[in-house]
Amino acid sequence: MRFLDFGGELPKVKPQALGSRNAQLAENVDLYGGMLRPHRSPALFAHAVDERGSPISAKMVIPVGDYMVGFPEDVHWVRDPRESAGADTVLFVRDGQLHRLSSRMVRAGTGPTLVGIDPPAEAPTVAVAPNRGCVSKWADRCADMEQSSDCSDWGDTPEVRGYRVTYVNECGEESAPSPVSNLVDIKNGDGAIVVDTNTPPKNAVKRRWYRSATTSDGQTVWLYVDEDVIADNTFIDDKCPQDLGEVLSTEDHLPPNKCLDGVALTRNMQTIVWTNNQFWVSEPRLPHAYRPATRVTLPSKIQFIASHTTRVEGDTHFDNVVGTVGYPYTINVRDDAQTTVKELEYWYPALSPFGWCTLAGGVYYTAENGLVGITGTSVNMMTEDYMTEREWQRYHPYTMRLTGYDQRVFMWYDSEVIRQGLLLVLPTTDKRRNPSLSRLTLPVKTAYAHPETGMLMLMGFGVYKWGAGDKPMRYRWQSGIEVNSAYWFPTVFKVVSDDLPRQYRQLEQLRTKFAVWKRTHCGLDPVQFFDTHHEAREHMADLMELSPRVVLRLYADGEEIYTRPIRNLAPVMLKKRRRAIEWSFMVESDIEIRELHLQKSHNDLQNDGGHA
Repeated sequence: MRFLDFGGELPKVKPQALGSRNAQLAENVDLYGGMLRPHRSPALFAHAVDERGSPISAKMVIPVGDYMVGFPEDVHWVRDPRESAGADTVLFVRDGQLHRLSSRMVRAGTGPTLVGIDPPAEAPTVAVAPNRGCVSKWADRCADMEQSSDCSDWGDTPEVRGYRVTYVNECGEESAPSPVSNLVDIKNGDGAIVVDTNTPPKNAVKRRWYRSATTSDGQTVWLYVDEDVIADNTFIDDKCPQDLGEVLSTEDHLPPNKCLDGVALTRNMQTIVWTNNQFWVSEPRLPHAYRPATRVTLPSKIQFIASHTTRVEGDTHFDNVVGTVGYPYTINVRDDAQTTVKELEYWYPALSPFGWCTLAGGVYYTAENGLVGITGTSVNMMTEDYMTEREWQRYHPYTMRLTGYDQRVFMWYDSEVIRQGLLLVLPTTDKRRNPSLSRLTLPVKTAYAHPETGMLMLMGFGVYKWGAGDKPMRYRWQSGIEVNSAYWFPTVFKVVSDDLPRQYRQLEQLRTKFAVWKRTHCGLDPVQFFDTHHEAREHMADLMELSPRVVLRLYADGEEIYTRPIRNLAPVMLKKRRRAIEWSFMVESDIEIRELHLQKSHNDLQNDGGHA
């Protein structure tokens, strides 16, 4: 038999029915170009710290500037479109509330702050302050009849005035206004004393005062008067009309709900927050402001809202997929923050609030039947070619955390013993990387991927970068089961690899000489052997190899009966230990293997053309 094109696992197919391409086990192997290639080992990137910069044992991490901030539980998070506390600011939901965190906060040890601020519940009280206000210049003009011929409407008519107050937090986020104060009559030259009787929120640092004005068409607007520190709850308004500022813009800007489940990004640099089966859309670049009119209610509880985009759109424009305990949905947010919801008629309930990822404009999540992929309005079961629902359940999909990176979906899950992963290669335009399914032995809790940083994985207390190590990972690939008559048996095995040396007598003699030298010079560094044996220097890498580059394991009727290290390209004779009906083999290696050859018997050699 000649193995030329290597593939991954097909768990739904019994081992006896697998072709020569597919494997019973494909672990830590990159099946690129039909070859067996090792993945590069990960390299330590950073250590997880908490929100105040102290080391932490985390379940998940968020990249915040130069820090990898860990959390003891999973949280939903996004980049802050407003960048309120710097370019690396993130938003996340914890304990039902929306928080903000930046590297500046971590470095200072202050920790996160709440997003948004509650509005005043009660109206301020207003009283007239005689002779403490603005004296209008119209009084002088009307006194001189040569300057104004008609001042009959001016007289001493007082201005009916009301006031409102808002709160501002340290990030400049302004609350919705208070109810309208009592109305007072302000005569020319009088001022107003405004008192806020509310207890301000803990995160308030300033008050802003607004007063009423009437437009030319008789509409009432609220114009900015002044702002004070939060400790001063009394304000004397002595401003003239021409000194007033902008119109109040936070009329219906309510803060985020206090019982949130998550946060996501959407179009026009807006955010979406949700709880249970409801979600709200923020104002553009204002993640603290949500108008009640944007609330949408779905029939089922929301598990997650995923934000996906293309690299062309960058970080300003996102489309959204909603995973629920029922049907999935897509949502389209218009410029006025109104939302169009489209139900996708596939009953694929999402299993977990955190079992999802985005990749190349698509969203992938764990469902009861397998891994679901949504691109636009197209819904596909990505694992249906590899496994049925029964095999899918073996990988504990309820505990899965997904990462999309480099046209591959990484699925990290809890096994009975240790956390490990599945690697699903998706169809791409690269014809040398065929779709496949394989396993990873990395105990990854969660991972984050971005084109600029690569994939960062949380393992233990450290965060590691995928493929950045200086050594290859050791992989295993086990063939399917070959069913033969009891009189057939394997006789010869050969590995074809550019990384294995050819066998010749001098190398074997040096290998024997080096082994004898190590036994007789136990206390010396093995490198000293090459100081006295100059002819061995060119073979130093092969002689110093602590473990063989390839190990062959032979299985008969499900039992391992033979193990053989392979150090060169020479064919290996297999000892005839026993007869069996079902045969398979496994190779363990950390080098690239192009071909494998297995001669099973003289009869098979004649029929198969003698490839070995």
